Amino acid sequence: MKGSIVKEELFKAAMHGLQEKVSEIIEEHSVACSIDKEGFNLFEYSAYFGQLEMMEFCRELLGVESQDDLLLSRAATLGRVDILEYLHKELGIRSKNKQSLIKKALEPSSLCVLKFIRFQMNIKHIRCSKVFELALAKSVANNSLEILRFMNENMCYDFSPREVVPYDPNNSKRSVSLYRSFKKALKNNFQDLFRYAYYVCKLDFSTEDPSSQWGHYLKLLPLAVEQNNLEMLDLLVNELQIKIKLLPEITGESLALNIIKSQTDENTTRQMLALVLPHETPENVEAAKLQFGKENCKLFKQWVNNGISKKPKLGLWRSRAGSSPVLSGL
Repeated sequence: MKGSIVKEELFKAAMHGLQEKVSEIIEEHSVACSIDKEGFNLFEYSAYFGQLEMMEFCRELLGVESQDDLLLSRAATLGRVDILEYLHKELGIRSKNKQSLIKKALEPSSLCVLKFIRFQMNIKHIRCSKVFELALAKSVANNSLEILRFMNENMCYDFSPREVVPYDPNNSKRSVSLYRSFKKALKNNFQDLFRYAYYVCKLDFSTEDPSSQWGHYLKLLPLAVEQNNLEMLDLLVNELQIKIKLLPEITGESLALNIIKSQTDENTTRQMLALVLPHETPENVEAAKLQFGKENCKLFKQWVNNGISKKPKLGLWRSRAGSSPVLSGL
């Protein structure tokens, strides 16, 4: 049997934890100290595939081991606290890149691995806001505050929450963004996450400049309207202080129209309108008149302020140019 085939069979057996098969191959061929095409020895290869018993076999009977700290990251990625403990306590391996190790531990959302890293390996300082973003994203994915709460209570963040931007348009390759996570949390009606991020983590959702990176949070308002979620809309406006500004695609009037179109419950509709319309400015009103027509804007205000019992019947809506009809009545 050719040497390359022998090594292939050896590493395949190690991958599946087949100790007897590994022993047979080594007895017939002196390949215990072989490395695969990626440069892994038998111990490292076993660790990569989460084969703890095979790792012990390689170390104790074959004399093959490793001090590569990347094995810690691999164990964390697999969510294998037993392998992490073996590498750290039995072999004395220490992490050279603590931030990377924490990120890897967050991938499987393994709380036991995070606890081992924090309390057994004594890693607690985080200088990378990306770790915070990832912890929040994992909490959203699991619909639980468990991961975010643990990270916030047990890790020391060396950055200001204001430094954590909701979205970075100059770095579209980022795998995580706060805006994307909060958008998903809104769709899941995960209100506790918003409150924890605001009141405990001290994230700032407000902005006076809609064109800034924090202007992305304004896009959460129409999403709450689309879902007819009064509680979420109230949370965004009154607790998180996300101010309704006039952006090209978002105005108090356009939100009001969407509310009127989507709601069947008069009381809910009225409450949602009351949340979006009081935030108008004179500039917003004038711009809305140009975009939607003076009479329609007037009807919205009457319906909220004067307690009209029936929804207003809107006339023809016209485009900004005022030439072609867009919507006829409701």
